[in-house]
Amino acid sequence: KGIEKGRVEGLQEGRVEGRVEGRVEGRQEVLGALRAVLLDVLASRFGPPDEPVTSRVAGIDSVDELRTLTRRALAAGSLQEVGV
Repeated sequence: KGIEKGRVEGLQEGRVEGRVEGRVEGRQEVLGALRAVLLDVLASRFGPPDEPVTSRVAGIDSVDELRTLTRRALAAGSLQEVGV
């Protein structure tokens, strides 16, 4: 009985860990896509971004911040107005 309980608990822990890992990987994919979109918008509006801008964008780990900066980049008259 104890062995069976251990197996069930192990399976449950494995499922939880798998879900958490999947969410983390999914979030990283979303962040990567949003970073790429922001860099594309910046490049199309203001020319290819230089290394400091590219590094700054690569360091952003907030979906909300990336979305805000992308919206700002679409409306801004200059790279300075975007704030990256």
